[in-house]
Amino acid sequence: MRTLIVLVFALTLISSSYGATLAIWDFGPDAAGYTEVPQKEVVTGTPTLTMFTGTGYDADGTGGTAYVDDDSDAHAAGQAASWASGVNDGQNWILTINLTGYEVTSLRFDGRATGTGPSGADLDYNIGAGWVSLLSPTFPQDSAFHAYSTSVPTAVDDQASVQFRLSNFTGGSGGGTFVFDNLEVIGVEGGGGPGPGGAVPEPSTAGLMLVAIGFMVAGRRKGFHVLRKN
Repeated sequence: MRTLIVLVFALTLISSSYGATLAIWDFGPDAAGYTEVPQKEVVTGTPTLTMFTGTGYDADGTGGTAYVDDDSDAHAAGQAASWASGVNDGQNWILTINLTGYEVTSLRFDGRATGTGPSGADLDYNIGAGWVSLLSPTFPQDSAFHAYSTSVPTAVDDQASVQFRLSNFTGGSGGGTFVFDNLEVIGVEGGGGPGPGGAVPEPSTAGLMLVAIGFMVAGRRKGFHVLRKN
C-alpha cells in the first residue's frame, strides 16, 4: 500500500509539470464587472490584451461561455469580448506577454460568430521580427461557441516580449458579430523544448519518473501488481 501511495504522488507531480495556465482572460462575471485584465497570470509583469476596436466594439462585453482552465480552475460564463458589428473593419486584438523563464505549449480561446459574422481570421505571433502565422481558424457562423487551440513554436520560449494577434477577419457582413472568451496561454516554467507544443521534462521531473518506475519494479518483485484485475 505504501508503494502505491508514493507511486501515485510521484506520478501526480510528473503530470503537473507538463502544462499550466500562464495567463487567462475570462473578461469578468457580468457587464458591470467587464475587464480586459487577465483573471490570473504567473509570468513576469502583467500581460496586456489590447482591443483594436474599429467599429461595433462592445465596451462592456456580452454573454460568455463557461470554461475549466489547464489548472482545473472553473470560469463562469460571465462576460466575453465582442464586436457587435463591422467585424471586417480592421478589428483585432493583440496579447503582449513576457515569457522570460517560461515555455509556451499552446494558446487557446473560445469564439462565436453570428450568421452574418466573420467566417475566418488569422492568428499570428511576433517576437520582434514581424508577424508569423500560427493558425487560420474558421468560424461556423452558427451563433455557438467553438474552441480553438494551437501549439506554439519554441521561438517564443524565454522571450521578454512576445505578441499574439487575431486579425484579418474575412467573410460575413458589416452587421455581423464576433465574440471571444477564455483566452488562455498554456505552458511550463523553464524555456526550451523539442518543437511546437512539446515540453521536455526538466531534470527534477525526469528524476521523479525514474523514482516512479523504480517503485513499480520494487512492487512487482514483492508480489504487488499495479492495475491488476481479478
